[in-house]
Amino acid sequence: MSKEPFKRFEALKFSRRLLNEGSLVLKQHAKDRMKERKLATTDIENIIEGGAINNEGEQQGGRWTYVIETPRMGLAVAFRCDEAGEPSELVIVSVWRKS
Repeated sequence: MSKEPFKRFEALKFSRRLLNEGSLVLKQHAKDRMKERKLATTDIENIIEGGAINNEGEQQGGRWTYVIETPRMGLAVAFRCDEAGEPSELVIVSVWRKS
């Protein structure tokens, strides 16, 4: 039985699995940042598939968030979990380009 916080490798594995399953939710903040920064859904997919989580998750507003990064972009994600504590949806909280 999984319970948050997840280890970095677990969070990345769950992110990729949920992406492949199509269980992805974009928060309005993420949609706004995508538009502002001219990023597409394919950019989010590429970050998840090719990125890394370099730090442990942080608890913000009662939810654990994890940062997935590539050399050029990053995103903050959270998980919605079922009653057993297993991730069932990947929530994209924010997305950005690196300078």
